[in-house]
Amino acid sequence: MLKGALDMDDEIKGVLSPGDGGVYIDICLNPGSSRTGIQGVNPWRDCLEIYLTEEPIDGKANLALISLLSDVFGIPGDDIIIVKGKTSRSKRVFLNGLNVYKVSNSLKSYSERK
Repeated sequence: MLKGALDMDDEIKGVLSPGDGGVYIDICLNPGSSRTGIQGVNPWRDCLEIYLTEEPIDGKANLALISLLSDVFGIPGDDIIIVKGKTSRSKRVFLNGLNVYKVSNSLKSYSERK
């Protein structure tokens, strides 16, 4: 069972890594879903489970992912870089200008809005 964003304080440590000037986040993407949103941490896959309605055609799912993350973390899309897995469902994304604390708090706030 996936852990919701409110319950993921311990699990989030497995999906976030501090980097030089930002944070890396491991994501398991589910494009072509019936809804768009962040499910929470998948502790078995050590990733943040994200669902998108966009299909993975011509980079549309990647653009939708960047748009969602931009909204959740309050940073411009230019500060979100897919560093691994551009053509895969398993991705590593760099969030420029953020720290682990800010990312964790933003995920909690997002889950409370939903």
